[in-house]
Amino acid sequence: MSRPYSEFAAIYDMFMNGAPHDAWLNFITHRWPDLESLDVVDIGCGTGQLTLELAARCRRVYGVDRSEEMLVQAARAAMDANMAVQWLCQDIREIKLPGRVHLAVACCDVLNYLPSREDLRMCFQGVASQLYSGGWFCFDVFGPARIHALKDGVWHDIRDDAAVLFETDVDEDSGRIQYDVHMFVSEDGSSYHRYEEHHVQQYYTLDVLLQVLDSTGFKAEIEGDFGRKTVDGADRICVVAQKVSDS
Repeated sequence: MSRPYSEFAAIYDMFMNGAPHDAWLNFITHRWPDLESLDVVDIGCGTGQLTLELAARCRRVYGVDRSEEMLVQAARAAMDANMAVQWLCQDIREIKLPGRVHLAVACCDVLNYLPSREDLRMCFQGVASQLYSGGWFCFDVFGPARIHALKDGVWHDIRDDAAVLFETDVDEDSGRIQYDVHMFVSEDGSSYHRYEEHHVQQYYTLDVLLQVLDSTGFKAEIEGDFGRKTVDGADRICVVAQKVSDS
């Protein structure tokens, strides 16, 4: 199987209509009405959907992702929209920006791709080092309701020229989540090409998140699904963390 998001990059946007980009954008623009004076990084930016919305509003924007294929799609979209974004191909555990930022965002379960608590700590510590004093780190991770849904094992999405099938396996003891992704894409309207990818994610409890945030110099506010649900019943746990000290 190919690397995660190598083959999927070309059709990623087609199947990501349910991603919370609009919810995050609305939340950010209401909380920080002075975005035009802020420097921002979108961590795990993927094809740049949220990144470009931020680029239209912020002083400077960086997009960070470890997938070259996803960044190629993002750069094309930025060029088409005539948006200035600096794209960086980096592991999110080792973030190094050209300059510090006021706000870091990581949405769509990006941090669930970090396989261990130590990886989570490395990422948080790296983000803290790139933030100005008093800067903010906003992200979402899987909530309990998402884990319950993933236990069902299979879901699919079928379009006229593409289809994707996800098979999921959840280890309740370790919190490890594995996906086999099967994609069928038509380039000529008659025949289909098959692609396969394997993805692994990790579920983190709220206690673990808060402990690692505290140990890396953050003070956090927690909401379930942008305040629409309690954390216990949430599909996503939304975190707004302020850098209060250098760890």
